[in-house]
Amino acid sequence: EVSALIRPIRGKIFSEDMGMLVANGKPVIYQPYEFTQLAYKERWNEAEVLELLDNKEFTLMILNTNLYRVAKTSRFSPAFIQHFRRNYRLYGVLYGKMFFVPMTYQPQKNGFSSNNSAQN
Repeated sequence: EVSALIRPIRGKIFSEDMGMLVANGKPVIYQPYEFTQLAYKERWNEAEVLELLDNKEFTLMILNTNLYRVAKTSRFSPAFIQHFRRNYRLYGVLYGKMFFVPMTYQPQKNGFSSNNSAQN
């Protein structure tokens, strides 16, 4: 179950499904649709979230949208997609959701480590 995977993670989690974060006691750091629409209308500067991607600050990213197959969506700007592709890779797919980890992530012998962020 997805909840069993994300509940023990202590690092930042990005999820396209924000309800999943809330249901598991995780903070919602970014709202893809809302912030992307504001960025498209030049009412919000997405530099901060692009920096989070570049610094690989999300321990885990859970997406419904395959950002390796699209150039722009209503939820993700071209800049977001570009920074994502440079810094994250597919870890696995579960229940139709794609799980991405930083390019620097090294799996532990006992599986996914919630303590294995880019800073370690």
